[in-house]
Amino acid sequence: MNISVILATYNRNDILSVTLNSFVELVVPQISWELIVVDNAGNAATKDLVSSFNGKLPVTYLVETKKGKNNALNAAIACAKGELYVFTDDDIIATPEWLTEMWEGAKRWPNHSVFGGRILPHLPAGKEIPIREHFFSQGAYVIADFGIPEGVYSAGKVWGPNMAIRSNIFSSGYSFNTSVGPDGSSAYIMGSETELTKRLEEGGYASIYLPKPLVYHQIREEQLELDWLYGRAFRAGRGAANIQNEVGFPLVFGVPRYLFRQLINNFIQITRAKIACNRYNLFDSTIKLHITRGMIYQYYSKAKAGA
Repeated sequence: MNISVILATYNRNDILSVTLNSFVELVVPQISWELIVVDNAGNAATKDLVSSFNGKLPVTYLVETKKGKNNALNAAIACAKGELYVFTDDDIIATPEWLTEMWEGAKRWPNHSVFGGRILPHLPAGKEIPIREHFFSQGAYVIADFGIPEGVYSAGKVWGPNMAIRSNIFSSGYSFNTSVGPDGSSAYIMGSETELTKRLEEGGYASIYLPKPLVYHQIREEQLELDWLYGRAFRAGRGAANIQNEVGFPLVFGVPRYLFRQLINNFIQITRAKIACNRYNLFDSTIKLHITRGMIYQYYSKAKAGA
């Protein structure tokens, strides 16, 4: 088996249907592959949907009811048969050459094991991304279009909708960290795949950017609201604090003291942006405020849990 495509889903059948239909159009000459869909909700309707693609796709349906995307991914890894595990999400639209380009790209880098592809947004008709040029919007909408040639790049830019890892990495003992990533709550710790790719980078496994394997990320209308972005910023702050080491910083209730000064500065910058009627600066300052809030919350939660 050349490729195992792995995705987790949680009660999003309308979106998942679009994704699965795009897989039907994949052009995969001379590539043996399987698709593993892990239902993290145990939804009968999801089972029926996936089963409707039997005969159209080489699909296996699994159920992992222990909440957490990474629990679901680890469950799929336990039964995957491919040499290359291609991870994606239940809200992408694959281009026909996606798997072929990923397989060929991995073959061009035989001494590397971690790969990330290109991701572009698929927006509702007539809608636009808020402040698209801002760094946070790029990450929030998972726009991986870096304008760089194929080659080594930062593990932090290998994103979940379009990434691949050789199977031997997992057989050597690596797995997804089940304490991070979507878990059915609204305040989960972000960094599901990034936590693993950065850990692999620290272990000597550099990541390779492959611009040819392309998928589109389905953006829903509610995700274009500022409140959704601010919630994501809070979760991003939690994710950042989860992997950072606070050693060397003076602490207040387990929280690095500088974060409280940073929080005050965030409020000051928001006030200045409002007075100046500067939309970009207001967005920037508000995003940073919620990231800081998330970091404070996570540091305090870790300290409380360890008390």
